[in-house]
Amino acid sequence: MADREGPCLGMQQKYYYNGASMACETFQYGGCLGNGNNFASEKECLQTCRTIAACNLPIVQGPCRAFAELWAFDAAQGKCIQFIYGGCKGNGNKFYSEKECKEYCGVPGDGYEELTRS
Repeated sequence: MADREGPCLGMQQKYYYNGASMACETFQYGGCLGNGNNFASEKECLQTCRTIAACNLPIVQGPCRAFAELWAFDAAQGKCIQFIYGGCKGNGNKFYSEKECKEYCGVPGDGYEELTRS
């Protein structure tokens, strides 16, 4: 679903999910007659819209200079790792906690090895 600015002139910065880039991007929302692809935060957008394919995306720090300690799935290592996100131009392989990353990307939690050996 494309972002929908709407005809009003409120011009609030919001986020929409771009399925082509598998990332949440900003747009200016007028304040009325938008659609469901309209989120107050990047976190809310990602948690609602990203797909499991995001776990196979590269880990992207982005060109901006913020310093956010986030988590991403490293497909080569098969595990979630912490990385520094610059605050812009990332993708859907970005999680706000290790637990969220593990749950979303199917990384076994504590005790998994014991269960599979019995």
